[in-house]
Amino acid sequence: MLSGEQQKIVSYFENALKTDSLRHAYIIHGEKGLGKKTVADFVGLLFACKTHSGCGQCNGCKSACLGANPDVIRLSNGDKKNYEVSKIRELIKKLYEKPSGGKYKFVVIENAHLLGEICQNALLKAIEEPPSYAVFILLCDNISEILPTIMSRVMLLELMNWKKHELKEVLPLGESESFLYDYCMGNVGTLMEAASDPEFKKLRDETINSFQKLISSGRFGVYEAVEAWVSNKELIGKMLGILTLFLRDVMFFKNGQKKDIINTDKTQQIQEVSSKVTFSQALEMTETVVRAPSVMRRNENMNMAIQTMFMNIEETIRRKK
Repeated sequence: MLSGEQQKIVSYFENALKTDSLRHAYIIHGEKGLGKKTVADFVGLLFACKTHSGCGQCNGCKSACLGANPDVIRLSNGDKKNYEVSKIRELIKKLYEKPSGGKYKFVVIENAHLLGEICQNALLKAIEEPPSYAVFILLCDNISEILPTIMSRVMLLELMNWKKHELKEVLPLGESESFLYDYCMGNVGTLMEAASDPEFKKLRDETINSFQKLISSGRFGVYEAVEAWVSNKELIGKMLGILTLFLRDVMFFKNGQKKDIINTDKTQQIQEVSSKVTFSQALEMTETVVRAPSVMRRNENMNMAIQTMFMNIEETIRRKK
């Protein structure tokens, strides 16, 4: 199933192929987990298909589905953090081999935000002066990582978040897990990951419970919270996300916007925390948590960074507003 936003992009390419109005290079961008690779798969079928309809029956479609169509080139960085420039040079070499079965050579570069300056400069000439049959699609989580020289030569297509009813269609959940539709905030990847992870609910409970104890216990609660977080260091990113959304709910509760609360199954805890802090305190604590990832990246001592975050939160609680 495609979301409405995914279908819009697929339909754009379907129409562009029919009307011969394709650009030579595009960036499909949006946060991780929205389905950019899925969109590229569908668009790849359009290019590979004999009739450009993605029929799924012709030899072009079948070979593309198997990843064996030489005119559909997919470049991935695999598990590596950044691309190697040698991969870009290999791609360019393949690009200048004329299409073997159709009119176009379709090139998808996954995680284009990880290309780096050297790789982007190596790619620039091919994007600037491509063969007439070449069409590039760069899939990108963060377009701020793309060089201006590349940006000026591509058409941007933004992939937006899924609607709640679409999430329910793609993954029906029971009542006890229905909060996940709001929790994922329209990100189908986040929804799938959280729903399939048996440890997620436990981690969420531990994260919120340790924070609630901190609110109630002050300095002693800091040490308990630090201990809970340090024991889950490999999951710090998820815990920060959980705490950020919980604090967001506290602010909405304080502001009388109860219908906008995400953690609907944690309403009692949200209410209890809300009764002990002011709106400005909740806002300041949220800002502390949001800044934490960048602080942790700069600090080699993760334990110290976690302790500093909770000490700052505890200080915010003690300070009268």
